[in-house]
Amino acid sequence: MKQYIIQISLFITISLLCFSCENTDRTLLLKAEELIITQNKDSALLLLESIDFPEEMSERDYAKYCQLIVFAHKRNRIAIKDDTIIHHAVNYYKDKPSDQLEYLKSLLLLGNVYEEQDSILLAEKCFLEVHNLSKQVNDTMFYGLSAFELGGSHKYRGKYDKSIEWFGIATETFRKNESTIMQLRSMRQAADCYVLSGKPDTALTIYQDVLNQISDGRTKIKADVYKNIAITYKNTGHYQEALYFIRKSIETTPKGSPYPIQYIVLASIQEEMGRKDSSIYYNRLALKYAQKQNDLDVIYRAYEELLNDVYPETFDNYLLSRAISDSIYQKQKYESIKYQRLYNIEKIKQNNKELKIGRQRYVFLSLFIFICLITFYLFYLNTRNRKRAEFKQALDEQNNIILAIRDSVSQRLFFYKKMVRLSISPNKSKHKSFLTEYNKIMFEREGEFSHDWAITEELSNSIFDNYSIKIEKFSPDINESERKIIILMKLGFTVSEISSIFDKSIHTIYRHCSNIRKKMNIPETESITDFFDKIL
Repeated sequence: MKQYIIQISLFITISLLCFSCENTDRTLLLKAEELIITQNKDSALLLLESIDFPEEMSERDYAKYCQLIVFAHKRNRIAIKDDTIIHHAVNYYKDKPSDQLEYLKSLLLLGNVYEEQDSILLAEKCFLEVHNLSKQVNDTMFYGLSAFELGGSHKYRGKYDKSIEWFGIATETFRKNESTIMQLRSMRQAADCYVLSGKPDTALTIYQDVLNQISDGRTKIKADVYKNIAITYKNTGHYQEALYFIRKSIETTPKGSPYPIQYIVLASIQEEMGRKDSSIYYNRLALKYAQKQNDLDVIYRAYEELLNDVYPETFDNYLLSRAISDSIYQKQKYESIKYQRLYNIEKIKQNNKELKIGRQRYVFLSLFIFICLITFYLFYLNTRNRKRAEFKQALDEQNNIILAIRDSVSQRLFFYKKMVRLSISPNKSKHKSFLTEYNKIMFEREGEFSHDWAITEELSNSIFDNYSIKIEKFSPDINESERKIIILMKLGFTVSEISSIFDKSIHTIYRHCSNIRKKMNIPETESITDFFDKIL
């Protein structure tokens, strides 16, 4: 027993030591995955980039890392045009039936990387494979996501009819899944395709359907849909309706987060209606909000409109200066972001190192406590075994005494039964002197020995564990005579001997036995003593 405990202790000690030396990469992977799910995409990307030498992880962890790093870049709108990383995850999960969902996720991300490379046909091939496999494994979420991605790739290639078909499949799948956000996104994409394919009426119907399904709390989505409706009306020449919906979009936008693009659209509508001053005003308003939000795309569009309308002679000079300033600004922005990210990564690494040291201290303290507990337990086990041996020895001695007493009582019962049989035999006159002598020696009584019920009951209770008392307790319907007959039968007396002891006819004894069977429902095939042995 001690040998097993020592072996187990050594195994646990080695395991804890290995754990204390293990890096925190897996912890970082789990934390990064949690951050991505909770929309903390920037923090997730920083955590993943803080991992040194990820290729030295276990094969499974590295596949997960490849999947997460690509997904984090996608969520942060940072293009990854190298498909090597995500290919590793795809190849790892491909031949593992238990990880089919991870394989589908990796394949979907590979399609996104191909899109970044402008390899649209390869992307469509990946999305189509996800679509077919998800149908086989009956996973409706990936079935809908792959249809959504296929709709987007066909839209990019200008195949609007095919794109509308795929967005329809995605919409229906997400509706069944009760994935409301993805359902509405699919519907909006389909509506955009209807606009691009020259079917504005159908698009407006879908936009209205989307508005009806958006909950009151999602004001940003409502504002965006209103903007799309306004653009649709503007493209068809319905300027009053376009004005109504773009203003509705501006009103719906939550306070503190205006969409500057809405003012660009509003300025464009005003210009189409010949209201040059209003167009300039809203372009300036768009520029103001775009500068607050640092939305470069809107800033440039607003500047271009203003310069073209207000100072057309300086427009060419503006474009030239913008190209130069863009280059400088992007370089400065890149350097600023680069150093900020490096600083954050180093900070995370330092925190991880401190966490690792803290964990090692905790593990070694746990090991020390564990070794102390093992030592104490071995001491306790040794003491308990010694006391157990002493107790066993004392118990064996008591058992020997009990066995000796039982043997003595059994011998006494044996002789007692012999004497009873002699006292009721037809030739008892021959044994008269012997019976008298036995009675005097054993019971200190004068006269010839005869059956004594008190002695019989005492012997049955001693040998058969209170047999007489148990019959009286568990069989209340049994009368005194019947109880005595049962005891005598248990002691081994025959029916004939019992009739002689009671000085009754053998038929009377049989009648008593029959009554016992009726009262206790004892079948004829079972003996009375066997029955009472079971119930007692």
